[in-house]
Amino acid sequence: MLRKISVTQLLGNKRLESLYAIRQGEGRQMIKNISSMIDIPTAVHDYVNAALFDSVTGMLWGGLSLVGDEKKQITSEFHKLSQRIIALCGEISISDFIPFLAMFDLQRKGNEMKKLMAWFDRIFEQVIEQRLQMKTVKDLDFLQVLLQCRDQVDQKNTPLSLTHIKALLMVFLRFISLYNFIPLHFFPCINPNFGGERL
Repeated sequence: MLRKISVTQLLGNKRLESLYAIRQGEGRQMIKNISSMIDIPTAVHDYVNAALFDSVTGMLWGGLSLVGDEKKQITSEFHKLSQRIIALCGEISISDFIPFLAMFDLQRKGNEMKKLMAWFDRIFEQVIEQRLQMKTVKDLDFLQVLLQCRDQVDQKNTPLSLTHIKALLMVFLRFISLYNFIPLHFFPCINPNFGGERL
């Protein structure tokens, strides 16, 4: 069910084209911000990371209704936590070799992962609550499409709950985390040899 919705409703050419303006706007804003800091030592990576976060959250749920320092703090926290999650997934656990020890969580990895995921869950709850309270929505971002699908599907045969929706949002957000582990030339919008293709 989730795979079908992802392919047919979320990741089709028509849907991605309709959200192109968001990606373009964030890319231009990032370039504008960096250009305004000529002759000043600048951590370009931070701006790229913020632009990725803003463009993806913009496509997922229209962005966070935050401004200024609060928005900057959320972006920074997201970056740190997502990197920690990736590192935690890659660390060796004794339960990988002796599976029955997993229930005891001897290395406290499970406990740490739950704390990290609670932060993401809080953000998702806030965003979904805001969306459910809205009477009209102009643009069909991913969250709106998922909420519409939830209302249309037969919940007995093919359930689509808020938990499923949050899981899909989490998967999409994790793609931002992989940015730091992928060579620069895979990102044409920030490639120095970028020839003008779409973001």
